[in-house]
Amino acid sequence: LVELTPLPASVLIAAAFHSASEPILALTVLALLGIGFVLRQLMVSLGEERRLVSRLMAIAEVSRKVAAILDLTTLFADTVRLIKDTFGYYHVSIFTADANRQQVTFQASSSPTIQKRGLLVPWGQGIIGHTARTGTTLLANDVLHDEHFLPDSALEETRAELAVPLKVEQRIVGVLDVQSE
Repeated sequence: LVELTPLPASVLIAAAFHSASEPILALTVLALLGIGFVLRQLMVSLGEERRLVSRLMAIAEVSRKVAAILDLTTLFADTVRLIKDTFGYYHVSIFTADANRQQVTFQASSSPTIQKRGLLVPWGQGIIGHTARTGTTLLANDVLHDEHFLPDSALEETRAELAVPLKVEQRIVGVLDVQSE
């Protein structure tokens, strides 16, 4: 496979100006400039598509592994581990939610400390509790400036957090929480 590297725009523009007395040469140089720009855009697009395909394949692999698990305790523990390992997040946890009882229940964490002691999440409070109550995804790109964020001493490196509601039809059954450093 031969990789095409377009000439720098400054070289092509300078060549076009020096070739002003030769209109065909000037047009050719400007066409090369346009082709170089298109090639550069295609290379960027191909790189983005490769990353997208890679992520989709990782999601499919996580889904395949998760679908094979029948025991819920194992399912939750393996899911947080697979998501953390596959996507490189700092922390991943799963909670079940019961809107009738207004209760969020910790199920699994990628942190051994939190897995051991659990995590209490009051209904409607914090990023996880808010997502459980509203059924909406909540992304805090900077947790230090987010009104919903509740810090945990075991997760001091958290800088961003994403809570995604887990739904069956229209009913919220849980929350997937992902944190990055």
